[in-house]
Amino acid sequence: MENKNGTTDAEVGIITVNGDADRETLEFNYSLTNVTPGDNQTHNIALIREKAKELGSLIIEGCPNGRNKALAKTCLEDAVMRAVKGIVLDWKE
Repeated sequence: MENKNGTTDAEVGIITVNGDADRETLEFNYSLTNVTPGDNQTHNIALIREKAKELGSLIIEGCPNGRNKALAKTCLEDAVMRAVKGIVLDWKE
């Protein structure tokens, strides 16, 4: 079976159970593959990163040092990472 990124189950190490692909394993292994974003995806990723930089600057300049500032920056990094992963792995054209 060929996946969205053009690889086969065997190429991404899919484990099969009773002849059927274990869906959770399939999704997990796919999430660990390298997928090159298309042009439109790259544009959307750049927009998200630019806005995140703006918000990050506001957090850095406007919040006192401490646990909450550190968590705000970490959560922003996590949000960007998940948005990019969503764009690249969940993209429907």
